[in-house]
Amino acid sequence: MRCSRERSERSSIGLFLLMLGSAMFVIWRILLPFAASTEELARSEAALRLARDELEQRVAERTRELAQTNEALRHAHDGLEVRVKERTQELKDAQRRAVELARQAGMAELATNVLHNVGNVLNSINTSASILDERLRTLRVQPLIKLAELLESHRADLAVFMTEDERGRRLPEYLGKLGQHLSSTRDELLEMTAALHRHVEHIRMIVELQQNYAMSSNILEVTSLQDLVEDALRINAAALGRHGVEVERHFAPLPHVMVDKHKLLQIVLNLISNAKYAVNDNPEARGTVSPRSLALALALLGARCD
Repeated sequence: MRCSRERSERSSIGLFLLMLGSAMFVIWRILLPFAASTEELARSEAALRLARDELEQRVAERTRELAQTNEALRHAHDGLEVRVKERTQELKDAQRRAVELARQAGMAELATNVLHNVGNVLNSINTSASILDERLRTLRVQPLIKLAELLESHRADLAVFMTEDERGRRLPEYLGKLGQHLSSTRDELLEMTAALHRHVEHIRMIVELQQNYAMSSNILEVTSLQDLVEDALRINAAALGRHGVEVERHFAPLPHVMVDKHKLLQIVLNLISNAKYAVNDNPEARGTVSPRSLALALALLGARCD
């Protein structure tokens, strides 16, 4: 009887342990997916935080870059206005110097020609400056200011704004397009500024040529005819370009000659000016300096200089 009861108790304990093990196994199988989901959720949250931090950093960097670009453009505009005023003053001074040189040397005709060509270049500078002023006045900086105000208003919840608000989600694309627009505008302004510098350099060259020839007035000296013709073409470059005259150069080997450079230059300038107006009177004509006309001009000039 006692042995039978002990066996019964051992059987009961074994059955209990078996049921307990089965229950623990079932609980483990049930909780295992939840544990994996918790780990995955933690990784997702960490990745989300990292992406949010990176996005906030990128937005802050892009905003800072755009603000710096805007400030640079503003400074460029201010500096450009000052430079234009300075260049305009320099051009006025150059004109006054040219007139004074012509009066002192008795070369009013050459001075008039030089100033006429300077005026042609000044017209180009005026046009370029007006276009540049218009582009600067229409520069789209207002959207950048509104963007900065929008970001400032969401400083406290920038991450939520960037991920949940439609405007925030579209912000990176908008910043990219705005950056491209500002970059394109900057390139246009740089091209216009370069054009202004070229025009100013052209005027400086014209005045310098006039001064060089003024010092040689009434003096016979060895002169390269090809260089003299090139100087005359450079002085008239703006006027020729404005009238759509194309000059083709076909210089034959020419000897150096002993001439009054100033007088010869004035004659060549008059020839070029007359040819320019002749082309204007006949729109179908093709304005060129050909070997025949060049040879004829030099032959006539040579006869007068001997």
